[in-house]
Amino acid sequence: MAYSMFPFLGPTLGPICGNFLVANAGRRWVDTLCTLYFAPMFILGVFILPETYAPYILRRRTARLSAETGNVIISKLDMGVPRKTLASTLTTEIVRPMLMSVLEPISTVMAIYAAIIYRILYLISAAFPIIFIDDRGWSQGLSGLAYVGIMIGQIIAVPVYVVLEMKYRKKIATVASTPEMRLEPAMYGAVMIPVSLFWFAWTSYTSIPWIVGLIGTIFFGLGNVLVFIALMNYLIDTYSLYAATASACNAIFRALFGCAFPLFTTYMYQNLGAQWASSIPAFLSLVFVPQPFVFLKIGPGLRARSKFANEAKALLAKMQEAREKVEEKTKDGKLTKLGPEVLTTCRNSDNSES
Repeated sequence: MAYSMFPFLGPTLGPICGNFLVANAGRRWVDTLCTLYFAPMFILGVFILPETYAPYILRRRTARLSAETGNVIISKLDMGVPRKTLASTLTTEIVRPMLMSVLEPISTVMAIYAAIIYRILYLISAAFPIIFIDDRGWSQGLSGLAYVGIMIGQIIAVPVYVVLEMKYRKKIATVASTPEMRLEPAMYGAVMIPVSLFWFAWTSYTSIPWIVGLIGTIFFGLGNVLVFIALMNYLIDTYSLYAATASACNAIFRALFGCAFPLFTTYMYQNLGAQWASSIPAFLSLVFVPQPFVFLKIGPGLRARSKFANEAKALLAKMQEAREKVEEKTKDGKLTKLGPEVLTTCRNSDNSES
């Protein structure tokens, strides 16, 4: 939950702090502050964060046990699998996300929707100075406080999502879980986003108190987080072992939309005015309102025809089957040193040499 919320808090908390910093210390101090923060975070991430990818952990453990015992120990996942090369690694890390973004309707539609709602945040970042500095005459530092409404909505999303998650867990305790069950938060958020954007757009007249428009942005922040987390959970449950690839596909679209949106925002507001320019992202998000409701119906059929989802499901079943076999051997007093992971082939290296 926190992992998904903080990428949204960045574009809102950043201008609140950054605008006051620029107004009082200059633009260079923004870059300096970012460097002072990111440098230690990078170092901590490299040396402290553990590896979490199960196949890699298993492969590393079998290599260590092979060195300790003198036996060649191979995991079932690696049996019959060619050794990894640079070409195969590039295929997995770069080509597969691109293929998924083109060939997988689930991944493509979810990625486009997530990219649009996420990048509307950056469109607003370019729009707020026009609305609050140029039109309303706020100072640069004070204009950063216009993001407080969105930030409040994002913070409210945490307890709201916790309640919805508890409801989901109670439901799967009695019925079989499906990825489509993850879409309920997106249904609420999908409706909130266009409503809040239209609210903000048509209350941005200088004759209307500024607080009215900012109240509307609270629902935008809330809906944004609910939709994004729900879509990511849906992708993870759908593609399981290929979830990282689906996330990479999602990131590709977010990056592309992120590059494009700020390029035309200023011209759009200059030519259309604050009201109609702010309505464009509202209309754009309105197109995607039916998306979670539609996927609730057609999602199972799309998953059944998905090459990547079926491959991941089969591989996961294979891992589970092998895990159960090892657990049975462990109960019999065998392989106790190896733990619950999958270790299936042990061949004495001395015998093989002879």
